[in-house]
Amino acid sequence: MRFLMQISFLLMFTCCNRKLELNNLQITNECKYAKGLIIQPYDNYYKVTLNQIFDNQKETYTYILCKKNVVLADSLKKYQCIHIPVNRFIATSSTHIPPLELLNVEKSLIGFPHLDYISSPKTRMRINQNQVKDIGQNQALNIEQILLLKPDLIMGFGVNEASKDYDFLSEKQIPIIYNGEWRETHPLGKAEWLKLFGLLFDKYELSKKFFSNIEKNYQALKIQAQTFSYSPTVMSGSLYENIWYAPKGDSWGAQMIKDAGGQYLWANEKGQGSVSLSFEDVLLQAKNADFWIGCAFESYKDTQLDQSNYKHFKSFKNKKVYSYTMKKGETAAVIYFENAVYEPHLVLKDLINIFHNKNIDDKSFHYLTPLND
Repeated sequence: MRFLMQISFLLMFTCCNRKLELNNLQITNECKYAKGLIIQPYDNYYKVTLNQIFDNQKETYTYILCKKNVVLADSLKKYQCIHIPVNRFIATSSTHIPPLELLNVEKSLIGFPHLDYISSPKTRMRINQNQVKDIGQNQALNIEQILLLKPDLIMGFGVNEASKDYDFLSEKQIPIIYNGEWRETHPLGKAEWLKLFGLLFDKYELSKKFFSNIEKNYQALKIQAQTFSYSPTVMSGSLYENIWYAPKGDSWGAQMIKDAGGQYLWANEKGQGSVSLSFEDVLLQAKNADFWIGCAFESYKDTQLDQSNYKHFKSFKNKKVYSYTMKKGETAAVIYFENAVYEPHLVLKDLINIFHNKNIDDKSFHYLTPLND
């Protein structure tokens, strides 16, 4: 899955505090960009509704977040209640780590599947001190270890459907809440899931402040990119087992290239996931592309070893190929996968520099970097 998540970036404006219809009721959603997260505040609790968590998902997940001393009305007891703040937390995706550190609640993390996926120095220090336990793999959680840890909450991550392990843990009275930021089609929509962490750890106002700064920086960079007259053509993705995977035109990756002032070659490809192409199709359409974004290799030499035909691309010959996999943490985990969700403005800044700044220093890149020779 990590390979298929090629560098790609997107932005679509929505209005503030939009009205959404859910179960025939009109509610005010405090989220401005996220489509899968609905936050509704009340006097002494929050109602949180999640949708689009899994592929082909029809039902929604609704939670009531409140402090332990709050007495809820009978009408709310049909929803799962999560007491806040959460003190003992299990995360299941590396993208769950940055919000914890941003809100200064990283000490609440007690378990994670496959600890090597975490690159953050701060959390790795806690791992090395045996303060964060390995709970197996997402596809096969170590149930015994999780029960011993006695978490207040597990933040689940799923692709196709809810895990049977999660169902079993719910039966053991361990609350599960799903995180669907990975399905968002808007870079700020992905970052806006920071607000959910703010709610869970009783730091909602702080999370809104952080998100506001992310939004402000992103929008300012987008406006800056509109001042450039040059609009280069851009290809994206890489070849994997004879199939080239590239972001579709409705993806957040395609839109982010547009926001940076680039012309994405598959912008007219309908859909939000990845389009599967043959190498011949890619060469036909992208042979003269000015830039290649999201190559999974780290050097031109390595790329030629995998596929000598890359030399036919103009971007390859001109050494205008950029990768997101070159910056790694202590255990070789790719930092982009962990942090970029909550720093879309820095990814956009990288793209703007690539497309429009001929004198950019390699050390100035945050996530995307040019391939080594």
